Amino acid sequence: MLDPSNPIPWIIGMLVLVLAYFLKDAHTQIKIGLEQKATLKALEEAKEAWRSDLRDQSERHQRETARLEVQYEQKFAAVVSQFQDRMDSIEKHLADKMSTILHIIERRTP
Repeated sequence: MLDPSNPIPWIIGMLVLVLAYFLKDAHTQIKIGLEQKATLKALEEAKEAWRSDLRDQSERHQRETARLEVQYEQKFAAVVSQFQDRMDSIEKHLADKMSTILHIIERRTP
């Protein structure tokens, strides 16, 4: 049995308990630190994946916009050409009609 008059075993017991408490606390802190590092690493990886996806999406958008611009330029050029052809046709038709009218007027004038 322990002798109550001898304090050394009590002091050693208290030191062991305090040491165990600090070791448990240190273990808990290390465990929390590792979990935070793992969470931080996962967040960094997710952020990089998000940035990569955003960059890819932006590049796809730029390519699609460039493709549509070229397509619209081609269609606009075709419409302008058709409009110009129609205007030329109308102008020629009106010139022919004016020429016919002038020819008729000249024939009727004495």
